[in-house]
Amino acid sequence: MTAPESPNHYPLSGGAQPVAVAPPLTGDPYLWFVTGDAKIGRFRTGNPYDSRVFTPNYSARKAETLATLSSTVWTYAHTSADGRVVSCTASGDFGLHGTGPAVACQTLAVGRNSEDRERLVATHAGRKSLVFIDTRKGAVEYSTTYKHALYGLAISSDTPTEYWVSCPEAKELLTFDATGGGFSPHPIGLEFEPRDVAVSEAMMRTVWVGTSAKKIAKYNVDDPGTVYIDTPAVPGRLLVLPDGTLWFTMPDADQIGYINPGEAEVAGSVATGKGTRPSGLALDRNGQLWAGLEGTGQMFRVSEYQLKAVSGQGQEATVGQDFPHPLTVRAERLDRTPEPGAAITFTVVGDNARFFPGDRQTDQRTTGEDGTAQSSLLRAKEPGTFAVTAEWTDKQGYTRFENLVVRATVDKADSTRYHSGAGQHADPGEDFDRRLRVVVVDKNGAPVPKVRVTFRVMGSNPASFDGNPSANATSGDDGIATAPVLTAGQQSASFKVEAWAKDAQAGTVFREYID
Repeated sequence: MTAPESPNHYPLSGGAQPVAVAPPLTGDPYLWFVTGDAKIGRFRTGNPYDSRVFTPNYSARKAETLATLSSTVWTYAHTSADGRVVSCTASGDFGLHGTGPAVACQTLAVGRNSEDRERLVATHAGRKSLVFIDTRKGAVEYSTTYKHALYGLAISSDTPTEYWVSCPEAKELLTFDATGGGFSPHPIGLEFEPRDVAVSEAMMRTVWVGTSAKKIAKYNVDDPGTVYIDTPAVPGRLLVLPDGTLWFTMPDADQIGYINPGEAEVAGSVATGKGTRPSGLALDRNGQLWAGLEGTGQMFRVSEYQLKAVSGQGQEATVGQDFPHPLTVRAERLDRTPEPGAAITFTVVGDNARFFPGDRQTDQRTTGEDGTAQSSLLRAKEPGTFAVTAEWTDKQGYTRFENLVVRATVDKADSTRYHSGAGQHADPGEDFDRRLRVVVVDKNGAPVPKVRVTFRVMGSNPASFDGNPSANATSGDDGIATAPVLTAGQQSASFKVEAWAKDAQAGTVFREYID
C-alpha cells in the first residue's frame, strides 16, 4: 500500500471507492467496505495499514450498503433484472443467496426475529415492506406492507426486536415489532423528510433521524418529544458511538460532523478534503472512528484533534527572495478549543525553497495560547510550484500549504499587463476618477521593477496628462506603473490610451469615455 497523503488519509487498493463501510468481524483486524460495483474489500487498521479488494463471482452488479455478522460480510447486489443477497468470508469467498427485487438496498442492519435468532433486515428503494435475510440459508422474506415506501432503518443491540424505520413520503418515524410482526399504528410525525436513522441507548433512549434538509431530528423515546438540530449540510449516514455521541457524514460538503451526548446542537465538524464525499462511518476493534471516502478512494481516520492552515497559501517569490508571509496554523480540538503548547513541524516538500535563516527544510514551532503557530519565512531557491506540510506529531494532526510558487530570476521587461483604470467615464474638462495602471512583466510573468512606462493618448487630443498627450511613469518593486491624472477634453468622445514599457514586445490599451 502506498504511503498516505496525510496521517489521516489512507488510499485503498486499486483506488477502490467505498460507498459504505462496516465494523470488523469477530476477532478480525479489518474494517470492511463495499464499492458501487458490488466489490467487497477490507482495510487493516493499526500498523501496518493495508487493504485488499476481493474479486466477486459475479459482474455488472451494484451495491449501496453492507453489514458484518459474526464471521461473514453481507451486502445486496442488484442488476436491472434482479437482486441477490451476497455473503463474503474473511478470506474473500463469495456466496450468492436469495433473490430479491432489482432495486437499491438503502439500509442493512442486524436484528433478531420472534425466535430470538439473528437476521439481517433491509429496506429497498420504493418498497413498502422490510426485507428479512436468513443468514443461515440466505433466504429472503418480507414483512407486512406499510402504507408508504420505507427508507432508513436502525436496530439497537439492547432492543434487537424493535426496528426503527423512516418513511419520507409521509414524513414519519415508526417502529416494527419483530415479536408481533407489525408496524406501529401510531407513527411519529416529523417536519422534514426523514432518511437515515440511528438509535442510542446511552444516557437515554434516543432515535436520531437525518433528513433531506440541513437538519437532524432527535427523538426522545422515554420522554417523547422531537427537536431539530441544524447541520452545516444535508446529513448522510449516521453512527452512534457507545458513549452516545452521534457522528454523521455530509457528502456534499466533504465533511463529517458530530453531536455530543445530551446536546441539541452540532458540536463541530471535520473536513475530509475536497472531493472526498464521505460515505460511511465505522469503529475499528480499538474504538477508533473511521470514515470511508467514496470520492477519493480512501479511508479517513477521525482524530480528536485537528490542525488547520490559517494563512500563507498561494504565495509567490522570485529566486533569492523571501516569501512575503509566514505560514500560520491553528491546533485545536474538534470542538474548536485551541491547543496551546502543541509542537508543530513545518516541512518543505522538494527543493524549491528553504526556511530562513539557516537554509532549513524543516522548521519547529510551538503554538501559543490561541493555538496558532507561525513558521519562519521561506526563501525561494529554485523555480517551480511546491507545497509545505505541517504536522502535529503528538496528536497526528496534519495540514498542507499548496500552490507556493518560485519564479525565475527577473529577466528584462517583455510586456505590460493591464492592472486597472479602463472603461471610465468623465464629463468634459473633468479628471477621470482612477489612475491608469499596468504591470511590467518579464517573459516568465514575473514583475519587473524600475522600468520606464509611457502612457499616450491616441487620437486628436481628446484628453491629456496635465496638458500633454503623453506621460512617463516608473514601475515599482511590484512591477506596477501608475500614470498621472488623466483629464478629459472639451468634446464628448470615446478614445484609447496606450501604455508600453521601454524595450518591451507588447503593451496595453485602455478605452475611456467623455460623456
